[in-house]
Amino acid sequence: QLYTLPRYLYFRWVVAPLLKRQRHLHAISHATQKELETFLGVDSSKIHVAHLGLSPLRLAVQASDTKTNNARGRYELNNPYMLYVSALDHKRKNHIGLLDAYESLLKKDSGIPDLVFVGPDFFQADVIHNEIKRRELSERVRALGYVPDRYMPSLYREATLFLHPSTLEGFGYPLLEAMYFGVPVACADIEVFREVGGDVPLFFDPHSPRDIANCIERLLGDSSLREALSQRGKVRAIDFSVEKSTAEILSIYERILAGQCD
Repeated sequence: QLYTLPRYLYFRWVVAPLLKRQRHLHAISHATQKELETFLGVDSSKIHVAHLGLSPLRLAVQASDTKTNNARGRYELNNPYMLYVSALDHKRKNHIGLLDAYESLLKKDSGIPDLVFVGPDFFQADVIHNEIKRRELSERVRALGYVPDRYMPSLYREATLFLHPSTLEGFGYPLLEAMYFGVPVACADIEVFREVGGDVPLFFDPHSPRDIANCIERLLGDSSLREALSQRGKVRAIDFSVEKSTAEILSIYERILAGQCD
């Protein structure tokens, strides 16, 4: 449903068999572990879960020089904006569904924040760019492409909301980064986002532009809710440290070497 036939066949007949042949697999979420078992028939005993981790020190270093690393000035973001960080990967990342929702909101209120896409062009990115032009949204929807790491803290901090409408993910690292920076989050109601976000995000049906729009509208209209999500997000992000992630992965290796995972 998400990819062309050649891409599907490559995964089905090349990637999937390779995964099944491995003695051990590291999954970055329990949701991914479940999908490996359910859709590929991988033996659950082969799959070891260790979440990805944030490195606050790295993010702090990038944000240290606010003048040099100011994203608003670098990318001429003069208006309030809502942020989506993701490769432009059609259809999986669901940029079009978000555009549908955003366009409907603009018709009701032209004063809502702009929409900013951050991420390199990937699969069928031209579909997304063409839709922005076709809908005459180029003044309100900015696709910045790849953004160097040093500008990302500024981009997150200045965002009114962080949106993540993707229909399929293995983890959702930008979601975690947004929570770390205290950005109120609204995202797709998929299993892995529930796992990573906990009770922090406002969840919507990614297949329903109306539900996405309602969720955004609710957040924009409720400053108390935005502040509550911001504070809960900062607390939640602490649970995903790079130190904790490294320790979990190291533990997996040690158990494998000790013959405890055969």
